[in-house]
Amino acid sequence: MSYLYKQKLSFEDLQGWQSEQWRVVVFEPERYLLGIYSHHLEQNGFEIQTVSEPDDIIITVSQFSPHLLVFNADKTSKDNSLSLFRIKREFPRLYILTTACDLSYEDVKELMAKGISGHINRRLSRPQDIAHIAVSLLKH
Repeated sequence: MSYLYKQKLSFEDLQGWQSEQWRVVVFEPERYLLGIYSHHLEQNGFEIQTVSEPDDIIITVSQFSPHLLVFNADKTSKDNSLSLFRIKREFPRLYILTTACDLSYEDVKELMAKGISGHINRRLSRPQDIAHIAVSLLKH
């Protein structure tokens, strides 16, 4: 389940307005999730750069110039939340989609108030939903 949209999108319906290949940076410390998200995004035409260490995010975003950052915002790492807010401060126009399975409603509201573009609760969504949500974010 996502806090971003309520209907599924068909990629065939959206292909006409995508003028360039979208670039996405995926930050996920869990290798299996990094692989799953990358696979689904690449299958839907996104150019992907992956990051598994928080210290590498700023450099990767600076060099890759992505349209979207998919960011693991689990509470298990305080460094992650600090990195997230630093990224948003340094790249204010970058769309950021957070993923987590342990955030409360209040935590998500706080992220959204800080300028995060959307959030996916991993317990309530399927891995392939990430591509649908990425398209929805970048379309608008």
